[in-house]
Amino acid sequence: MAATRIISAAELQALDFTKLKDNKFEQELDTIVLAHSYVTRELQATAEHDYLRVVHWNIERGFNIDAIRSLLTDTHAYLRNHIDTKIYPQDSDEYARLEEEASYISRADILLLNEVDLGMNRTAYRNIAAELAASMHADYVFAPEFVEIDPGIIDDTKLDRSQYKGLHGNAIVSRYPIRSVRLLHLPQCYDWYEGEQRNLSLLESSRRLAAKATVDEEMITELRRGGRIALIAEIDLPNTETVTLVSTHLENRCQPKCRKQQLEFLLKELATVNGALVLGGDLNNFEGDVGPTSLVKLVSSKITDISFVAKTALTFFNPYSLITNTSSLSLGTLRKHRDPTVRPVPVLLPNKTYSFFKYIEDFKFQDDTQFDAEGDAQYSYNERAAKWSNSNQRAAKGFVETFKLKRSFGIAKFKVDWLFVKPDSEGSYFPASGRTFSRLNNSYRGGTEKLSDHNPISVDVLI
Repeated sequence: MAATRIISAAELQALDFTKLKDNKFEQELDTIVLAHSYVTRELQATAEHDYLRVVHWNIERGFNIDAIRSLLTDTHAYLRNHIDTKIYPQDSDEYARLEEEASYISRADILLLNEVDLGMNRTAYRNIAAELAASMHADYVFAPEFVEIDPGIIDDTKLDRSQYKGLHGNAIVSRYPIRSVRLLHLPQCYDWYEGEQRNLSLLESSRRLAAKATVDEEMITELRRGGRIALIAEIDLPNTETVTLVSTHLENRCQPKCRKQQLEFLLKELATVNGALVLGGDLNNFEGDVGPTSLVKLVSSKITDISFVAKTALTFFNPYSLITNTSSLSLGTLRKHRDPTVRPVPVLLPNKTYSFFKYIEDFKFQDDTQFDAEGDAQYSYNERAAKWSNSNQRAAKGFVETFKLKRSFGIAKFKVDWLFVKPDSEGSYFPASGRTFSRLNNSYRGGTEKLSDHNPISVDVLI
C-alpha cells in the first residue's frame, strides 16, 4: 500500500483527474490527503475546557454548505436566515429548543465528516472541508474515497474542467492542531465501477421505475473509482495530551458480513493506539445489501426456495423491500430498527447486526482498554441509561434515528451514524451526553428541506 501523501491545494489543482484512466485513479486515491491549518493561538486559548466536543455528520456532499457554515459559526445568523420564523416564532418553546441545539453544536471542537465533496460540479466545485475549517479557524484533513465519473453527475457539456476534481470522501476538522494523519483503505465489499455497470439490468431498471412511482425514493447509480476508507488523525490538546480521531464510512452495497470484515480490519489497525480515541462514522448497519439488484443476485441459491420466490414476487417491486416487506411488521424487525445492537433470539428473532456491535464492544486495544459502552444516567443525555447511551442518544425504545427514508412508513428509520470513545489507560477521556440533532436538521427552511439526509450527532469526551 502506498504511503499517505499530504498535498497542498496548489498541488491538487495541478492534478487533472479528467484525464486519468483505469488504475491511475486508484494510484492517486491511495495517497492523497489534503491538509491546511486555520488554527489561531487566540482560538486555541478560548477553546480550552474540560471536555472535547466531537460532532459526526454525514453532510450529503455539502449541498447546504452555506447554512451548515452559518450553523457552526453564528447561531443567531443561522436562525435568522435559514429557518421559517412563521413556523418557529421567536417567543415559542420550539424556537428556544432550536436555539439551544444550534448553540450546542456550534461549540464543537471536532467535526468527523462523511460524504464530503471537493471540486464537484454538483456543489459548485467547492472545497467543502476547507470552507468549514476556514469558518471555524480550524485545521482540516480530507481524503477521497472516490473519483466521481458517473455521466448522471458529470455533464460534459457544462463541466468546467479547470475547476473539476470530482473527489468525494471523508474529512476531519479540528480546532486543535492536527499533528499527524494516516489514510487507511478498507477491504473492498463492492466494486463501484464494474458493479454499477454490471447491475444496470432490465430488472433493476424496472425496479427503479417502481421506486420513483411508489415511494418517491430514487435508487441512483454512482459510477466511481475508489473504495471505502478510514481517515485517522492525531490532535494535540493544550494539556499536552494527544487524542486519536477516526472518520470512516462503511459500505452500503454489501451484506452485513462484509461490513463486519471492514470493521474488524479497521479496529485491528487501530489496536496499537495508546491514549484516548474517538471513532465516528456512517456504518450503514442495515441487515442486508441495499445495492442494485441483478438477475443473478436475485436467483442465485434461491431458485428452489418456494417461500422465497413467493415472498420475492410480493416485494420485488418495492425498492426498500428490506425495510417494508411483510416481515417488517414483525416484532423482531421493529425492535431491530429501534436498536440494531439488540441481542437476537435464535430462530424467532434473528439480528444480523448484533455480532457487528458485539465485536466493537468486546474489542481490546493493546493498552488493555476498550470502547466505553456504558450507559450511566449521569452521563447520558436526558438521563436515559442503557448500553452505549453515554456516547449515542437513546430514545424511549432503542436509539434516536439518524437516517430515514422520505416516506418512512413509520418504521423505515435507522440509527446508522455512531460515535465510539476509547478512554486512555487511566480511565480518563470517557464519553458523555451523546446527542442526535434531528429537530435542528429538520428545521431548515421551515422543514421543506433538511440540512442533510443524515442527522448530526455529538459526544462530549470528558477530560
